[in-house]
Amino acid sequence: MENLQTTANTTSSVITLLKSLCLPVLLALSACGDGDDDGACTAEARASIALTVVDDLGAPVAAADVSYRVDGGAAQTLVCGSSGTCNVAYEISGVFAVSASKSGYLSAAGTVTVNRDVCHVVTQSLTLTLKRAS
Repeated sequence: MENLQTTANTTSSVITLLKSLCLPVLLALSACGDGDDDGACTAEARASIALTVVDDLGAPVAAADVSYRVDGGAAQTLVCGSSGTCNVAYEISGVFAVSASKSGYLSAAGTVTVNRDVCHVVTQSLTLTLKRAS
């Protein structure tokens, strides 16, 4: 009888654990929508900002140094790729202050507000133009 009670307690504990782990995930997924009315969120992480850095002639600036702050928080840094593009943060919403710089160019800055839908951030595009230094 004691073994039966132990088994029942263990089974009850496992069910409680599964409910606490799975139920929030299932509820979140069923409550999300991406505008396609398919009723489910995607598992992808979306960029907060799709940044393009170009020169004053519109050509991509490779390996530009980028710094950004969200809602006045701590500065974060990254380097854009050879095509002059990079993604700034993932799944973070707020007011972004973004600046780009590269040796031989004057730096440029911009501000963009990133909002969320039910499941993800709504990616914003930002182009910063670096002018050649005289």
